[in-house]
Amino acid sequence: MLVSSGAPFDPRGGMAASYANIARLLRERGYEVAERYGPVASGRLGWFKRQSEYARVAGALQRQRPRVAIVSSADSSVAALLPHRTRVVAMSNGIEHLARQAADTHGYGQHHFTWGHRHVREPLLRVAFQRADACVVLSRGQRDFVTATWGIDPARVHVLPQSVEDAFHKRRDLPRDPDRVLWIGQWAEFKGLDRLREIVAAVVAERPSTRFVLAGVKTDPQQVIASFPAHLRGNLEVHPVVERGTMVDLVATAHAGLVTSYFEGFGKMILEKLAGGLPTVASRVAASEDYVEHGVSGYLYDTAEEATRLLLEVMAAPYDAAMGDAARAAVRTCRRATVGDAWSAIVAEQLSAGPRGRA
Repeated sequence: MLVSSGAPFDPRGGMAASYANIARLLRERGYEVAERYGPVASGRLGWFKRQSEYARVAGALQRQRPRVAIVSSADSSVAALLPHRTRVVAMSNGIEHLARQAADTHGYGQHHFTWGHRHVREPLLRVAFQRADACVVLSRGQRDFVTATWGIDPARVHVLPQSVEDAFHKRRDLPRDPDRVLWIGQWAEFKGLDRLREIVAAVVAERPSTRFVLAGVKTDPQQVIASFPAHLRGNLEVHPVVERGTMVDLVATAHAGLVTSYFEGFGKMILEKLAGGLPTVASRVAASEDYVEHGVSGYLYDTAEEATRLLLEVMAAPYDAAMGDAARAAVRTCRRATVGDAWSAIVAEQLSAGPRGRA
């Protein structure tokens, strides 16, 4: 079996790390898994390097002839069109059309969500999903898109969340800080940075003791802090990179979680907050709509004003243990063993069907 991703491997997160985790889960269940990842490159030279990587992936598939290939994003179209009998499971961690649509709607115009997604990644991924023997998406919204817009047979589409480490799910004895709000995400416009700044300003104006922890921004903390007005900077705690154990502690000690994203392909940081029993105020994206029941396992909002009101209500009350328990229960299916079993079932189904072209 070959697990392939055109994204560079980064153990701290991202698409390649997601595929590495899938490979680990399958190895634990006795499958022989080969992994391949693309080069770190950008610009015109990076484009040529990526095309070369696609050719190398195709060559590896021809040489190794895996029974099943799990392949990602635009790479999947290359593998799916190869003339051999390997069964293909196509997966996208964030359907490209939805990413670009969110960028167009909210006006943040990320380059990689515009021309490249519209004219390259979207068409290639659509071909891959139409050709694949099974398709995997991360949320019901993504499933609805590929079935309604791309015409994919719903029977071939599996909704599988990313797995969350067991440490997040376990109840912890660390005390909750009644003034701490946790926000997790890279420092990119599609994470709703304009919303975040507006919410921080409004909450601090009403409750000056509130501290916002911005974790995993993957950039210079001073750059992040400088993007806020001077009077708010003392209410910020910024972590560029967070190790998994530290992230577990951040989730376990915060009083409330906040999600401001306009688009989420992964949505794992939402699952981590819920698994840690953190009452979370979330925008209506990806995993939040699948796992947050408003007023029960968290809160959903449409506007920054609504988010501010909800967050102030959460911060004004003692930690809501009942909501924390409901949040944990909502993401039980995201436990590592459960997700691993689901991936194993998909692979077993493809193996039982035999090589392509054979009944």
